[in-house]
Amino acid sequence: IDSEGRYLAEKYVIRYIQSTNVWQLTKGRQYKSNRKPMLALGGAIYEPSSDQYEIIETDIQLSSLTRSTLNALKHNNTRSTNEALAKLGYGAWSDLPGSKTEVQAISNIVKNSTVLLGEDVNEDKIKKMSANGELSKYRVIHFATHGLTVPEFPELSSIVLSQTNDEQRKEDGYLRMEEIVKLDLKADFINLSACQTGLGKLYAGEGIVGLTHAFLLAGANALSVSLWNIEDDSTAKFMSGVYQLVEEKGVSFSQAITHMKRAFIQGKVSEDNLDPEVGIKYVDGKPNKLSHPFYWAPFVYYGVN
Repeated sequence: IDSEGRYLAEKYVIRYIQSTNVWQLTKGRQYKSNRKPMLALGGAIYEPSSDQYEIIETDIQLSSLTRSTLNALKHNNTRSTNEALAKLGYGAWSDLPGSKTEVQAISNIVKNSTVLLGEDVNEDKIKKMSANGELSKYRVIHFATHGLTVPEFPELSSIVLSQTNDEQRKEDGYLRMEEIVKLDLKADFINLSACQTGLGKLYAGEGIVGLTHAFLLAGANALSVSLWNIEDDSTAKFMSGVYQLVEEKGVSFSQAITHMKRAFIQGKVSEDNLDPEVGIKYVDGKPNKLSHPFYWAPFVYYGVN
């Protein structure tokens, strides 16, 4: 908040970049214009696991778990991820019904989009799309899933894709930073519409290293990420408004995100349908609960453009 009591987002379009190294990497990228409009993923399936593990309680246990898990991952034992996260207290993922609604609404705004839902939102499919060059054909990729940041074990930070109890599945359902970096991406914009996807670990000279950093290294030019646990319905409204502004008004993603923040602040977003003219709905000019920073402030834009 500035000296006049206004949020900075009301005056400025704010963009972030982790370091000059990342800025140098991304500023010169130029991709072909004839790529597909968007790949949107949502409605992932999260089946509860029957496995039970004791939660680790000491630094010695954490150190031992870190060593054994990293060694297992070197030998492609992906099941070790599930075990390690369970021992750290993570892994009980709930379904996100609003994420399915979110991607379907967005696909109606961005014409000719490709939508993946349910069991198709899986790690094996994403990796195969990367390997055969299909993933690099999209200008925009939208993940409406759970996100996971693990401060005590940063290597396990990941996008949480469908989790099923199928014993035949090859992957663990966690698209970790190390795996993200290896993806073949040529995206102008990636939207991580999930919880805490903008967090990470601070390294001298490199800034915050986390999921955002990994996607930029993999080939994304810009991302929208979140700083805390986001609310399902309001996020769907926020993201639908962003894409509507980009498609209908021709503004950049950073500008669209800023416009939607201002709309939330001013109480111009409600439970009603979106206004077709500006992508938002006016509520008699009166603030409602969505004007609180909890609903709009977590979304930040990383990129130089």
